[in-house]
Amino acid sequence: MSLLLEIAPTRDRALYVGLANSVLGVALLSTSVGGLLVDWLGFRGVFLLAAACYAVGLWTATVLREPRRMSTVG
Repeated sequence: MSLLLEIAPTRDRALYVGLANSVLGVALLSTSVGGLLVDWLGFRGVFLLAAACYAVGLWTATVLREPRRMSTVG
């Protein structure tokens, strides 16, 4: 959330935080689907899916740039 506040334009911060909380709410509710995934994929499939999601998240986090070091336009 701190990085989101750093990269969001000042006048749009409330909108960005609201959208982020909505997306996180959907992600939180989707955890109830875990039981169905275990039934369909088994535990090995769920762990492989989780590892793939972790890898994508890690890659995404590593390509983020420090917002205070970005050049400002204007």
